[in-house]
Parts: sequence; C-alpha cells; structure tokens
Amino acid sequence: RLRALKHNGPVTLVAPSVFGLWEEGTRSAVLDFLATIREVVGSGRRVYLDFSQTKRMIADGTLLFYSEVDRLVTTAELPRPILCSYPKNKVVEQVLQHVGFFDLLQKTKKALVVDESVRFWHTFAGTEVDGSSLAPVQDFYEKWVEDATKSNLYNGLIEAVTNTIHHAYPDVPEGGRQWWMFAQAREGYLSIVICDRGIGIPRSMRGQWADWLDTLGRTLDIRYDGPVIKS
Repeated sequence: RLRALKHNGPVTLVAPSVFGLWEEGTRSAVLDFLATIREVVGSGRRVYLDFSQTKRMIADGTLLFYSEVDRLVTTAELPRPILCSYPKNKVVEQVLQHVGFFDLLQKTKKALVVDESVRFWHTFAGTEVDGSSLAPVQDFYEKWVEDATKSNLYNGLIEAVTNTIHHAYPDVPEGGRQWWMFAQAREGYLSIVICDRGIGIPRSMRGQWADWLDTLGRTLDIRYDGPVIKS
C-alpha cells in the first residue's frame, strides 16, 4: 500500500518498487500511486514523490506514469505541483532523466545515461497527427528501420497514433488530444509503446452499455474487452 505522509509543505508519496503494468500486483500499485497523485494535485496541494524504494522502471508503467505527470504539470493551477527525490537506484535515475521526467519537473539532471537498458529509448509526444508532431518520430524511424519494411510498419505506427486522436477523446477539442510514445531500436528489434489518456477502447466501443458491462465484469471477474474488439 502507498504511504502518504502529510507535512506543512507537500504531501510525500512513496513510489512503487516496480513501475510495470503486466502483473496484477505491480499494476495495482502503479494505478493506486497515480490516483493518489491526481487526488493530491487536484486538491490544490503539491506532491513530493519519494523514489527511494523504486528498483525497476518498465516501459509500459513508466510511460503511463510519465503521461500522467505531464498532464498534471500542464493543467494544474499551482506552479510546480509535483516535486521528487533522486532515486537511490542509479538505473532508475537514468530512466527518469533520459525519458524527460526530470525536465517536466524542472529538476537538475546529474546522471550519466550509460545503461544499455536505458540509453536507446526515446520519448515523443503530441496533440495531433501532423507533420510537426510526427516529424521527430519519422526521423527516428527512418534511421533505424530497413527500407524493405519501412512502409508497412510506419503506416501501422501512424494508424495507432491516429486512433488515439480520433477515438480516445470524443468530447475533447483539438489541441487537447494528447498522445505519448516511447520508442527503442536495439539489437535488431524495434519497440514502440503508445499511450493516451482518453476513454479507453472498451468504453469507446460499448457505447451506452459501457457502465453496465463494467459493473457486471467486476462482479463476475470477467473482462469483455477482447470479445468486443473481435466483434
């Protein structure tokens, strides 16, 4: 469970030991952590993130965390609503520095990013699917992907980003439909992780029955996402 320590200043939150979404335990810890950050910042208070216990940053959980912090820092009325410690784990510090998290918080960068699991990752973000937003992605992509596979893979990548803009934010005006991306090319493999903060695939496809199906699914411990997408 999260340990929240209230002081006269910011509310201190101890970050999870692992930022990952694949396993239930780590996913719940990350989601609870993000929910608490939103709650504190939404109440008009600053939050101080303590990374002393964090030992591993996995791409999926790290991107979700990064997107949430980016959104909160951008929209909060309070200046610098989120502060943080330097992690004890040196690889975790390199991750937070390299993906741009320290930049979001205006925190001094002091680590030398040398770890093989960190230095190949790149961060991209945008609010539209246009030339200015995707130019850095295309430059990265064309540098690392062979010509024979370039067209189909890049088209699929653009389609994935386009879906976040067209379907994730049905009630959000242009300029507010944010997407985030981590990309890595290493040892012959291209890895891409894309995130948005929209309504989610199940809700966008289930329409008026979304709330009822969500309640039923939680009661019976059943997820309907796969069958809905397949149909």
